[in-house]
Amino acid sequence: MARCIELNIECAAVCRTTALFISLESEHVDAICRLCADICKTCSQECNKFDLDHCQECAEMSLLCAEECSSMVVSN
Repeated sequence: MARCIELNIECAAVCRTTALFISLESEHVDAICRLCADICKTCSQECNKFDLDHCQECAEMSLLCAEECSSMVVSN
């Protein structure tokens, strides 16, 4: 479960950073949104490996975040 915890921390950090880049209207929003989506998707997959309620909730929320970030990318 150590990998899961590490990914949770990474996911939270990249989400905070992504929100900051969006609020700054940075020219790098697409890049940070792609990175955020990738990390959140990886976090979701890892959390799904564990049959605990909080892990399943984290997996669901991380996947939702990945989908939102992907939808914000302008230049695919």
